[in-house]
Amino acid sequence: MAVAASNEDTLGMLALMAPAEVGTFAEIYPDLMEWAAREGLIEGGDLLAGLDIDISGLDVETTRLHPDVAIVELRAGALAVTVDPATADPSYVERFGSGYSTTVDEMLAKIQETVGESQDDIVDLGLGELFELRAPESIHLMTVRQGGRWYISPLYSVAEFARRITDLPEADFTASRQDPVPGASSAANVIGDFVDMLNSHRFEDYLAAETIADNVDERSPLNVFVPPDEVGVVLDYAVSYQAWLDRINERDQPENLWQIIDDLGLEIRGGVSMDVDTREQPGPDGAVVLYLSSGSINASAEVTVIETGEVQPWEIHMSWDGLCTTGYAQIYGDLEDFEVCIDPEDFPGDEDELFIVVRRIDGDWYLSYVETALAYVRLFLDDYLSNADRAGVNAQSA
Repeated sequence: MAVAASNEDTLGMLALMAPAEVGTFAEIYPDLMEWAAREGLIEGGDLLAGLDIDISGLDVETTRLHPDVAIVELRAGALAVTVDPATADPSYVERFGSGYSTTVDEMLAKIQETVGESQDDIVDLGLGELFELRAPESIHLMTVRQGGRWYISPLYSVAEFARRITDLPEADFTASRQDPVPGASSAANVIGDFVDMLNSHRFEDYLAAETIADNVDERSPLNVFVPPDEVGVVLDYAVSYQAWLDRINERDQPENLWQIIDDLGLEIRGGVSMDVDTREQPGPDGAVVLYLSSGSINASAEVTVIETGEVQPWEIHMSWDGLCTTGYAQIYGDLEDFEVCIDPEDFPGDEDELFIVVRRIDGDWYLSYVETALAYVRLFLDDYLSNADRAGVNAQSA
C-alpha cells in the first residue's frame, strides 16, 4: 500500500483493499473521475494528479488476531506530499500550499487530541455514561485474508478503532468464519423466501421477539441479508458492541418491542402480506440483477387500548408497477390515498424498475449491498457521460 501510494497509483491502492468491501469499484473508478472532472470537483481526472507522495522510514508491528485477520500498527514513519500548483486540484493547493509533511507520532497526537475533544462534547451532552472515550495508543490498519491473499480492510479498521476508543471487549473473528448462515437456493428466492416468511408471521410474533430471526427456522430467509463476506465485520464485532448495548439495557430499557407496547397499555393484533414479481438479468462477476418489477404490500392491525377497550383499526395498502407506487392508508379511521411516481426521464439510463444485485457465495445466494450500490452509481455515471457526450456532439454540429 505504501508503494502504491508513493507511486500515486489509485487503482493499485484499490487492488489492495478487501474485495468484498470494494466490489467492482475499480471498474467504475475511471468514469467516476471523469464525472468529477467534468463537474469541476477535481483537476485532470485523477484524484492524485499533481501530488508527489513520499512515505519513508515506515516501521510496523503485525499481530495475528485470527488465521485470517491481523492488525498492523504503525510505530514510526514519515509522510511528505509535494503539491504542483500547475496540475494539482486547487483544493490541495489551498490546503497544503506547496507541500505537507508529518510523522506517525504527529498524526497519533492529533487523533488523540480529537478524541479528547469529542469526549468533552459527549459529557456536555449528558451522554458520558454511555460513551466513555479513551485516546488510542497507536495508529493501525486491519488486514484480512480473502481468497488466499491479504488485503487492507477499511471496515474492520474503522470498527477496531471504534472498539478501542470506547474500551469494548475484543471482537470474535471466528463469528463470520464458521460455516456461513445458509442463504437462498436461487437468485429469485432471495426475495421469494423473504416474502414467504413475511406472509407466515403475525405482528405479535415480531413484537415479542428480540430479533425477527427468533421466530423462524434455522434456515432463516433473513440470512439472505447477511452475506458472510460483506457483513463479516458486523458479525465479528457483534460481541464487542453487545457490551455497549448492555450498558443501555442497564438503564431500564425494555427488552423488546412488545414490552414497549405493553407499557403503553396497548394490544396489537394483525399481519403483513407481500407479493413481488421479479425478473433476472446477468450482473458483474457472476452476480444477478434482480428487478422488482411489480408487487404489493398489505398491512392491517387492530390496536386495542386495554384500559378502555377502544379498538382502532389500522390498514396500509401499497402496490407498485415499475417506478410508480400507489396505495392508501387508514389510521384512526381516516382514509388517505397516495401516489408516488418517478418520471422515467428523471431516472438514470433506460431502466424503469428498481433492482437489487444478488451474489452466490459457496453455493447459496445473498443480497450484495456493495454491488447494489455500485450498480446504481454505474447507472448514473453511464447516463451522465452519455448525455454529456451527446451534448458535446450537438454543440459541435451546431
